[in-house]
Amino acid sequence: MNSKQYEELCRFFLSAELGLSPDEIKSGHLSSATRPELEPYKNQIDLYWETEDAVARYLNIANAKWRGADKIDQPEVLLLQQVRQETGAHKALLITNTGFTSGATAAARQHRIGLHIVKPEFATSALPKDDRPEIVTAIGQIAGRGRPYAHQIIQKADGPSDAPGGPAGIPGVQLPGGIPGAITGTPGPFRTKIGSGLTRGRAAQGPKTGGGTKEGGGGFKK
Repeated sequence: MNSKQYEELCRFFLSAELGLSPDEIKSGHLSSATRPELEPYKNQIDLYWETEDAVARYLNIANAKWRGADKIDQPEVLLLQQVRQETGAHKALLITNTGFTSGATAAARQHRIGLHIVKPEFATSALPKDDRPEIVTAIGQIAGRGRPYAHQIIQKADGPSDAPGGPAGIPGVQLPGGIPGAITGTPGPFRTKIGSGLTRGRAAQGPKTGGGTKEGGGGFKK
């Protein structure tokens, strides 16, 4: 399995577990939160989506890491935490098929980052290699015969209500007007920009498969 295939499997996993359409789980770039006098820069996000409760909407990000054998180590957790801070995301998840070192787990607990193991439950050679719509279609066909993944929760991501001072625990960071109700903490000079295309609202039924997936990447780039 390659990183592109794994990213699409994780998109399917999230849509199934959260009750969202796969099209609501985006891939792309989010701008950093910056001071007014500084130029923003982009962070490449494997997967991002919105969730909401009775009073607010929240921005979530996830990094999907396919590994041959090695476990996710502490630096990758700390990198995700940095991206979470810079984008103003409320929750962050690391998803892999192998596992996490003790250092990675300790850092994730410190920063309230969710850790999940998601493994394919099918012969991955059946998937197309590069074409994302074809990969999505193939996963949907496999899902018609049974759940295509095995899932283990190492720890869940904590919500913003536990973060002092605002989203991701950063005083003064506020989300854009495009995510109403998600502003917490003390307003300040920091502001996060988010690309257009975030859709809101939950799917009326279970996960759907199909096109519309934007091209993403295998990690975070600045």
